[in-house]
Amino acid sequence: MIKKMELKSFMIKMAYNYKDDKRNGIEKYYNENGKLTFETIYKDDKRNGIEKHYNENGILYSETMYSNDEKHGFQKTFAEDGSLVSSSNYKNGRPQFNSFIDSKKDDGVKKQIISWYYEEIL
Repeated sequence: MIKKMELKSFMIKMAYNYKDDKRNGIEKYYNENGKLTFETIYKDDKRNGIEKHYNENGILYSETMYSNDEKHGFQKTFAEDGSLVSSSNYKNGRPQFNSFIDSKKDDGVKKQIISWYYEEIL
């Protein structure tokens, strides 16, 4: 069953699917101009798959992979032109090594690259 909510001006603001009273499938949110701002995939009421965020112009600015409602896999952010700004990796909700932030000056030279990792101390 697909449920849709209409808020002010009779414009669809969000659309999502339910099965057995749990979110299943793609959930989408829209801004006042009807542009997609957010979408994620649910399975049994938990995020599973790629979650995407878009700016007010409908341009993709972040992607995050989820498994069982936790960040698991990549997380990326993008510039307005679509170029990669940052990339991180997660495992069971915890950040892993090989993450970086890539900032560029006007001349195209990289300003910073940050590498880090998460280690659980018992």
